[in-house]
Amino acid sequence: MKQKKKEIEYYTEIVKENIDYYELGDWLTEDGRDGYANADDIVGFIVNEICSPMPYTILRKQKFYRETMRSKMLKVDINMVQTALIKMPEVDGIHDFRKYFISTLYNEAISYNFNEGCESK
Repeated sequence: MKQKKKEIEYYTEIVKENIDYYELGDWLTEDGRDGYANADDIVGFIVNEICSPMPYTILRKQKFYRETMRSKMLKVDINMVQTALIKMPEVDGIHDFRKYFISTLYNEAISYNFNEGCESK
């Protein structure tokens, strides 16, 4: 149990650094919300995905193995989070915000790497 707590603390710090936590919190505060509470939720969603004991995550009725999810979630940055948050209100009928958000971040991580590769050619 103590090992799991250390793992969560470790990845929490990495995710906060990767997503520029304080900049994200300030950005989320601009519209009057408690931006840092929202930023904490976002960090929690990502860390839960990274540290999940389950062998895979199901997104869009597809299995994504833990190592794949961990790899993609560790690549998420503030731009991907902001893009996901901007896109989500355009979608009707989101039943599970956390799952949809993780799915959107996963797609952002894939698209970002793909687009980056295309731009360099």
